[in-house]
Amino acid sequence: MIHNGVFTISNAEGAHRTFRIRTQKPDASFRPGERIVALLSGPDNGRDYQGFGFAHDDGITVWQKKRGQGKQSAFDWYAFLLKKGCEALIGKDGAEASAGFNVGGRDYFIQVSRTCLRCNKRLTRPSSVLLGYGPECAGKVGLAS
Repeated sequence: MIHNGVFTISNAEGAHRTFRIRTQKPDASFRPGERIVALLSGPDNGRDYQGFGFAHDDGITVWQKKRGQGKQSAFDWYAFLLKKGCEALIGKDGAEASAGFNVGGRDYFIQVSRTCLRCNKRLTRPSSVLLGYGPECAGKVGLAS
């Protein structure tokens, strides 16, 4: 089952992508009540998300305009990777849940994002999620992120 939340997936080389799944409000102008999957696409990890599909209990449906034509698009890949990551989280507990998983012989790691222990901003960098502080706050409390 794919739950609402913010998830960061990273690979062994350190590259990472952050995704948000949330339910549209009942009075939303676009697809009220639907669960939207979005990719963090800018520096503001609270607002800079680009929607690309719908989340269902059994997977993710990429919107037609975001699908590849004749070949897999980046969004098709992200949907597949996020589904595999969420499957790896099944049975994990709490806001600090994380899991490793393998796709096509490559290792990945998924983390359920949480907020900074100092300023309460959303954490999306894998090192910050593990530490509990964003880079700026880590410096202020004498830690490195």
